[in-house]
Amino acid sequence: MNAKIKVLVCTGRGWYSEAFVAMFRENGCETRLTEYPSSSVLKLERKNPFSRIHPWLQLRKTNRVILDAVETFNPDLVFVVNGEELFPETVKRIAAETKVAHWAVDGVSGLKMHLESLGNYHRNYVFEPTDVPLVPGSRYLSLGADTRRYFPRKTEKLLDVSFVGSPHADRLPLLEKIAKESAGKFGFAVFGPFGNVDPAAFPHLCACIRKNGTLSHDEIAEIYSQSKISLNPHHSHSKVGVNPRVFEIAACGAFQLCSEQRSLADFFPGGEVPTYKNADDLLRKIEYFLKNADERERLAEVARERTERENTFAARGRTVLKDTRLFQKD
Repeated sequence: MNAKIKVLVCTGRGWYSEAFVAMFRENGCETRLTEYPSSSVLKLERKNPFSRIHPWLQLRKTNRVILDAVETFNPDLVFVVNGEELFPETVKRIAAETKVAHWAVDGVSGLKMHLESLGNYHRNYVFEPTDVPLVPGSRYLSLGADTRRYFPRKTEKLLDVSFVGSPHADRLPLLEKIAKESAGKFGFAVFGPFGNVDPAAFPHLCACIRKNGTLSHDEIAEIYSQSKISLNPHHSHSKVGVNPRVFEIAACGAFQLCSEQRSLADFFPGGEVPTYKNADDLLRKIEYFLKNADERERLAEVARERTERENTFAARGRTVLKDTRLFQKD
């Protein structure tokens, strides 16, 4: 690996900023991060001209900061994550000087930008396989595990079943049923920003909330390591693709039951991550795996091994470097 390869990572401030840097740094690249307030070029299309003034000033500053970073750092690759803040002219200017790639780490239908502007990038990656036709020439690239944060902890299995995540509407009925059926059978603990969930509509779920609020990466990894079973229900943004939680749970050496996702077998072809079809199937598998600790621990270990080999952020970085012909080594 040529340690002189320079990568400039550009992203709005967010949950995975450090991981986006590590995915190249761990491959021997000299990497810098340009982070800026999240915004959107679509705000400049508001009907009220006065409401466009502040976004214009902020976005102009962001684009100037990015261009200045390109000029001073002189990178071999500019890697943009969810580039909602970049003017098309900015991307064109960068592309004329160096390689520039874009990674949509949410469904592209939710990006606050005109998708045709993605044609200004040399390479495009999408979070969801069904988005590939929406961005010509793009490639599906899932997120991965940041193994600096997610790794096995030496801790007791204090929790039977846990869920860590956000209260998306399509998850709530499932979690309510699991919470209701858990009574007298197994412990169920829920963690995440569930403060706005209606306790009248989801009484059993609300009774199982152990911590209401946003958790740190370290707190989440600790919960996975303390859980006999971690639940991983995907929400509607992941139609056939997988969320990063599938890799993060596995990287902790923890066992999970995952909703059926068509692309899961691409990452775990050995069936290392068991799936469920619906709430009744999930309850049956919770009961089975709580009784079969040896099988549960065996699957968790082989999932961890495969994740560390193939499904880390560093592995995703190698994919990008190979695609952009900056890294030829297999």
